[in-house]
Amino acid sequence: MAEEEKRISPAIVIVPIGLGLAGLGALALATMLRAAPPTVFICPHCGAEFATEEELNDHIQAEHPEVPPVAEFRVSNLVISPSEVYIGEPVIVSCSVENIGTATGDYTVTLGGDFIAEQVVSLAPGQSVTVSFELTPQEARTYQVSVNGLTGSFVATEALEPVPCVYCGATFSSEAGLISHMESSHPGMPYLIYAYPEESQVASGGSCLINYKAYIPTLRALSTAYYNHSWILWITIGRYYSTVPFAYGAWRRVSSGQGFIEGTGTVRAKYNPAPYDVRNIPRGTYPLVSGLGSFHNSGHGPTDLYWWKADTGQTITVV
Repeated sequence: MAEEEKRISPAIVIVPIGLGLAGLGALALATMLRAAPPTVFICPHCGAEFATEEELNDHIQAEHPEVPPVAEFRVSNLVISPSEVYIGEPVIVSCSVENIGTATGDYTVTLGGDFIAEQVVSLAPGQSVTVSFELTPQEARTYQVSVNGLTGSFVATEALEPVPCVYCGATFSSEAGLISHMESSHPGMPYLIYAYPEESQVASGGSCLINYKAYIPTLRALSTAYYNHSWILWITIGRYYSTVPFAYGAWRRVSSGQGFIEGTGTVRAKYNPAPYDVRNIPRGTYPLVSGLGSFHNSGHGPTDLYWWKADTGQTITVV
């Protein structure tokens, strides 16, 4: 009967007869301790649990300190354009600057190497901007450039002096000046822009390389009466001419409408005053001359031409 009464309700405690008030108090305390779980302190940032509030505070200070918003910058994409210029021509050095931080801030972009300059930019979080510097080289050499840890280089060379106008002999200090003259005074005509020997001397009977640039617009149609009916641009050593003027010069077949062309050809210090009579050009200093024409294969001179034996303004010494 006593055991059945103890199972009447989980919420009712059957006190045995004779337990007394002291026993009743101890029994009540034990029941409360079993019912109340211990207090747990949970980190609001990472969910870690701690037995005391002091432990929780120590954890937050160590692992989750309050960090104020800051600006942070990234510099990338260094561009140097163009990479090859003539002395006095501008070069643009640019880079991208991005604020990858959490606050607006200022940043100094510093150009170093052979040029010194700086710019200050102000960017909001997530904002980016392109920063550019314009440089002007004053001597022929390779220039080193750095921008906030990024590095690069460019090359400056001496500007080539253009040839005199092949039609009227006018002279110019720059390629742009010659081109402007041709467009205004000789529109639609082909012309040589420059012709430079890579060496100032060549052995008699030897050869050297010539670098050249020309403009070839739409050309006149050639007669088909001759076997060789193509236009030929040629540069050769003057005074000693061959029966075929371009035979020992730098020459190139050109096509109508090619526009600006550049190339390298070989000039030989030889000539043939008559068929099968090949001779070495004697020692001396000679002008380089040029022409643009069409020639009969038999060597009887040009059948058609634009210019003939025009002085390039350059000389070569045969030794």
